[in-house]
Amino acid sequence: DQERRANPLLAFHWYQCAAGVAALFIVTLLIRSLVGINGDSDIMATERSFVTAIGESLDVTLDDGTQLSLGPSTELRVVFGQRERALYLTTGQIFLDVASDPDRPLVASVGAFDARVVGTAFDLRSISGKTSVEVVEGVVAVSYPYIIRGELSELRRSRTVNAGSGVSASKVTGLVDPYSINSNRIGAWRKGRLIFEDTLLSDMIDDLNRYNTRSIRLNDPDGELSTATVTGAFDASDTDSILTTLTEILPV
Repeated sequence: DQERRANPLLAFHWYQCAAGVAALFIVTLLIRSLVGINGDSDIMATERSFVTAIGESLDVTLDDGTQLSLGPSTELRVVFGQRERALYLTTGQIFLDVASDPDRPLVASVGAFDARVVGTAFDLRSISGKTSVEVVEGVVAVSYPYIIRGELSELRRSRTVNAGSGVSASKVTGLVDPYSINSNRIGAWRKGRLIFEDTLLSDMIDDLNRYNTRSIRLNDPDGELSTATVTGAFDASDTDSILTTLTEILPV
């Protein structure tokens, strides 16, 4: 220190070196924050966000050519990088016709639920604490944590969902086995048709409330309707007719 104070030129070079090391450290931190500690993310990633209101739908063509339809009351974030295409659905429902890109798969996530594809068409929804995937074309690989003592574990269960099949997951059921489904009903909501099959009445009402600003509430203080289910096809824009039908088939 005494030598640096006695020699201003030496002190100047010392401070230059220190500043260079600090700058390199900051750049390293910045790169690590963009790439991720394990190198999972892309530096050149681009991000877009989409939100729809009650009763509103939206059709979007993404940068890679993927066709995307958002249902009402939906929140979605899209992050495209050089190695992977990522979609993060917070709530609501989307239908995807995914552009094929074997070198850059698409992963659609809802919390701990992941659906991985290369090129396919499928419906993804997250409503009432339940996430589901229904496949029209191609194959979707899904995974979800095992439920241990009522909590999500670090171990994951995986399933392959083929065209004409669906799968669902929740913190109550975990990831269920794939089930067969009529492909014609997948994504029918895009044409204003709501199709329910053995759907809990409470879940149906949650779905209907995404389409109408006039909120529907189930008055069931004794829990008599907690297990009531509904099967049928309805016009999403005709709430009055739906309610009339429910009063005819259920004690509501």
